[in-house]
Amino acid sequence: MIKYSENDIPGWNAFLKDCEEQMRRDDDEFGIKSTPVPRAIICPKPDYCFVQMEPGPPPPDKEIKQGYNAFGDWHINYCAYHYLCNCEFKYHVTDLSKGAMSYEDAKKKSTKRYKNWLPWLKEELKLLGYPKTIFAASVKVYDSIKNEFKNVFPITNSSRSNRKLIAKAYNNIPKRDDCIPNEAEWKKFIEDLMEHCKWKPELIKTRSSMISEILNDKWKSKLFAIYKSELENPKKR
Repeated sequence: MIKYSENDIPGWNAFLKDCEEQMRRDDDEFGIKSTPVPRAIICPKPDYCFVQMEPGPPPPDKEIKQGYNAFGDWHINYCAYHYLCNCEFKYHVTDLSKGAMSYEDAKKKSTKRYKNWLPWLKEELKLLGYPKTIFAASVKVYDSIKNEFKNVFPITNSSRSNRKLIAKAYNNIPKRDDCIPNEAEWKKFIEDLMEHCKWKPELIKTRSSMISEILNDKWKSKLFAIYKSELENPKKR
């Protein structure tokens, strides 16, 4: 299994420093606290890119030291790997607004903050060799970037606040239960992903036991079928 790092993308480390400067400007402008979080390099020249909102709250310092780097929603990773990339890591997951922050701060003037980050998303996609398709993982992100790039498609936001829309979408999918991996398949994938992203063994052990619980969450498990459908048949809004 090939493992990548920031050094595999020319200009990436300079880009990360520019992003940290933008985080500080955001903090001053919006009265928030943004924390830089390492971003996993799943593929340096991906075919697909998934753009989420922001990383959420920062992880504990202990996990950062154990090799933690952010690679986004677990369901998106699983479905991208299996249904778009023929079981290869040919995709990239990022956040439009890069700084990790509390959920309360994430709500503050997000539309204006996302606009501040558009130039940096353009730079990121340039460094990645312009992925052929971009998936926006929320309506807000989609509305922020749909006029800036070609081949942008929305996918469902996995937030629990979106529960009713998720349930409705799930019920409209035929053979939906067939999309849920069994426990062995799921555990192998998440451990392969964490190893691919160079997490240390102790962190993989801690997180794999936690993430395995997702399969027992009836609400979260609906996302496998929804993402499979949306990735295989992308539609613009």
